[in-house]
This record gives sequence, structure tokens and C-alpha cells, in this order.
Amino acid sequence: MIVAGYSIRISTDGGQTFRTSDIGGLPTCVRDVLRVGDALCAATARYRPNGVLRGGRGVLRSTDDGRTWSNISTGLQDLDTTSLVASPDGTALYVGTIDGVHRMMLRH
Repeated sequence: MIVAGYSIRISTDGGQTFRTSDIGGLPTCVRDVLRVGDALCAATARYRPNGVLRGGRGVLRSTDDGRTWSNISTGLQDLDTTSLVASPDGTALYVGTIDGVHRMMLRH
């Protein structure tokens, strides 16, 4: 089970306990999480903690069931991501931003 928000928290016991994922130590706001094949992808968006605007970090990807995450946003012009949809064959990720929808090709 995965819970997103100002962090990503994972439960491996049906929600009885949760552990915070390693998302690189930077603050973020996760708006969407999607499983694509054996990987998880997370959309991060801008937010205002304590009234200070923080930018989104783009799309994060985990290949270890959410324990650790890496940024796969190279080439993505808008890092304020809000939603994710995968192509049926899992080779492309459609990323919703405030500027529109962008397609990212995924490596397996």
C-alpha cells in the first residue's frame, strides 16, 4: 500500500504500519502514483509549505516497490506534474502538467 502527499509512505502489512520512502531528501508534494510494469512512477507538483512556493520535481521512479526513488524527468520542460497515465504496452508515460500533457518514453 502506498500513500502520497508531502512524502511517500509505504506499508507492506496491509496498512498496519508505514515507512517513509527515500525520495532523495528534498521536500516535495506527490500528486499521483502509478504502477507501470515492475516500476512505480510518482508525479510531483509545486506547493506552498509555510507560504513559500516550492517547485515540483517532475516524475520520480522506483524499481524496488517504493523504497527508493530516482528522478526520470530529463527532457520534461514542466516539472509541475499532476497526473500520470501509461500506454497499454508500458513503453510510454503520459504526464499531465499545468501546461498540458507530455509523453515520456520509458526504458525497461
